[in-house]
Amino acid sequence: MAEEELFQTNELSRPASSRLVYKGQQQVERGELQAAAKTLQRAVEADPALANVFMRLRREPEAHAMATLALSRRPGDRQALEVLEATREGE
Repeated sequence: MAEEELFQTNELSRPASSRLVYKGQQQVERGELQAAAKTLQRAVEADPALANVFMRLRREPEAHAMATLALSRRPGDRQALEVLEATREGE
C-alpha cells in the first residue's frame, strides 16, 4: 500500500489530519520547511492524538515531533506524554 493510501485509509487517523500530514510530507520533500511546519501544526490541532498514529505506523521520529508539539499546546496531555516517553531515544 502506498504511503498516501495508508494515510487516507488508516483507521486511527482522521481524514483532515491525515491529509495535512501527507501535505506536510510533500512540502518537506520540496524543501518548503516553514510551510511544512505550519501544515503539521494544523494537523496536530485537528487531531492532538496524531502522535499515536505515527507510533502505529512505526514512524517514531514523526511521533516524537507530534507529541512534543501536542504537549506545547496541551501541557500534561496523557497520550502525548506516553508517546514522548516511548520515543525518547529518537531525540
